[in-house]
Amino acid sequence: MAIGGFFVIGFPSETIEEIKGTIDFSRELNLDRIAISCFQPYPGTEEYNKLVERGDYKFDLTNSKHSLHTISYVPKNLTRKVLKKWRIKAFTSFYLRPRIFIKLVKEIRSLEHMKYIIKRGLRWLSN
Repeated sequence: MAIGGFFVIGFPSETIEEIKGTIDFSRELNLDRIAISCFQPYPGTEEYNKLVERGDYKFDLTNSKHSLHTISYVPKNLTRKVLKKWRIKAFTSFYLRPRIFIKLVKEIRSLEHMKYIIKRGLRWLSN
């Protein structure tokens, strides 16, 4: 059975050092797969209410593309470009380790499966 971990970066007031710590932690655990998303404040949550009250976030359903792949919120102390860079760093530093990469390649069952994995990886890295 494969074991996966789900990590979130880009919380309000999170620092680069804390993001690095999350990345290091993901590599310390005995995981087979990871997912890295950026924090997203959703209406009705306590953090959303705090951010809206401070004027740090405005939810716009018509222009918002909320998914695990997108960056819809950027903390004041970071930029979208920096968040994206660290999300890519998290993925590559986890998946390009020989043990993980070789195991992933060995699990490919068909050409279609390989295409699916590549497409999924590119989607996570490009948004």
